Amino acid sequence: MGRRPQKALLPTENDSAQGVGQPINVPRTVSVVEVVVVVVKVVIVEDVVAVVVVVVVVIVVVAASAVVVVVVVVVVSSSSSSSSSSRNSLYLFIFYS
Repeated sequence: MGRRPQKALLPTENDSAQGVGQPINVPRTVSVVEVVVVVVKVVIVEDVVAVVVVVVVVIVVVAASAVVVVVVVVVVSSSSSSSSSSRNSLYLFIFYS
């Protein structure tokens, strides 16, 4: 009684056409690390233009965060007129800047 060797189960053309064994396309979000890696690669390839773009992006992000802090300070200081809340908003402004 001889045993025949078992054949390996490889995907055939018909299987791959039906999507058997193919990776499922899962939508994914772009992480901050990937953005930084792409920016670093661009900086290595195109020095001057990329450095200017990175500086502009950093300035825009810092300006946006400063606007958020100023809005928070104005809302906190206008919500109550006691001196303690204005002092707290001043601490908040100093802490975020």
